[in-house]
Amino acid sequence: MPTSSFLAAVKRASDVVRSGRWSNVALVYHDDADGLSSAAILVDALEKLGLSPRLICLERLSLSALRLLHKESFDLLIYADIASPHADLIEKMLSDEVVVILDHHNTSYPGSRVLNVNPELHGFRGEVDASGSIVAYLFAKELVGSSLPHIALIGAHELPRMDGVFTKLVFDEALSSGEVKKSGKQLLSTSLGMPLSKAFSMLQVLGPVGYYRGGPEAGIKALLEGFSSRVAAMVESFRNERKKAFKRLIAILARKGLSSTDSIQYFNAGRIFKGMGSKVIGSFCSMLSNYKLVDQDKYLLGVMELEPLIPGLGEHGRGLLKASMRAPRELRRRIESGDKPPISLVISAAAKAAGELGDGHDFAGSAILLRGMLHRFLEEAERKIAGWSLGKGFQQ
Repeated sequence: MPTSSFLAAVKRASDVVRSGRWSNVALVYHDDADGLSSAAILVDALEKLGLSPRLICLERLSLSALRLLHKESFDLLIYADIASPHADLIEKMLSDEVVVILDHHNTSYPGSRVLNVNPELHGFRGEVDASGSIVAYLFAKELVGSSLPHIALIGAHELPRMDGVFTKLVFDEALSSGEVKKSGKQLLSTSLGMPLSKAFSMLQVLGPVGYYRGGPEAGIKALLEGFSSRVAAMVESFRNERKKAFKRLIAILARKGLSSTDSIQYFNAGRIFKGMGSKVIGSFCSMLSNYKLVDQDKYLLGVMELEPLIPGLGEHGRGLLKASMRAPRELRRRIESGDKPPISLVISAAAKAAGELGDGHDFAGSAILLRGMLHRFLEEAERKIAGWSLGKGFQQ
């Protein structure tokens, strides 16, 4: 596989950033553990260049968020673990700013004015070969000689294994440098003094559950300075809050069941997760996909109401829903064989028909919807799934 092609793209982007004179820099990052790990690596690298980026954490990309971002007077805008599937749309919104995207989500548009740095564009699988944090680390290493491979591997814990092409490169480096050590089946960060899996688990709570309450910022600081007792208490409080909400929603669904179309089973969580970030609906769907009440052969969709405010950016509109889709076990097998379409294709097409943006991976994805457009979204998703043909893609 052309590893040199992807690494050359990493170098091109780092050369552009290193050679520029930037006065107003924004770092936009995803709110999960991978996004927070990516942001920590990039904050460290940009500060070494003498830059002070404005940090903006997004639950997911929406048209309103993009409009808000590109109305600002940034001369350099870096997206981390987010935005790659919509590089073409971002390019249309550009004025004079330089945009670098460091991502691993499904994408097909390399960009001309946008620097879309993604292993998917070079023959690799973003779900296996690199996390967003791995891409961010390779970029930061090229930019300033970053020595934070352990943080990259924390974010990479969202991948199914650590032997993907670029993940293994960073894994081997972390072991040889002593930043990571093996202890039985665990991988330990020597600088953080804790298992990488524990740090990942804490970040998965801080970012999504604590999105509106300083969780992402606390997570980035913890990665760079250490996980304090205050952060641990914060995580425990958020985790208990999420656990109670999950338990409540499970009870409701066990009693009422899921709504269903020919190919999709779905539910609306309403305001059960009020005050939490919308990533929790995806986490809930992942958990729910293993329950007996779920048809293992149908796409699983969960929706929740969104808060109107993006912290640090502004109001992105009221009456919005977050929709998360997951593939249960049997459906995964059929997606892998090509018998059923990947979620990234289904959700992006359905969201577009409903006037918004959707993206993701083969087995997981999400979208923003206007509250009144859920039926239109489901209708288009069902139409796309029904029109899928093995080896030919969508036929209608």
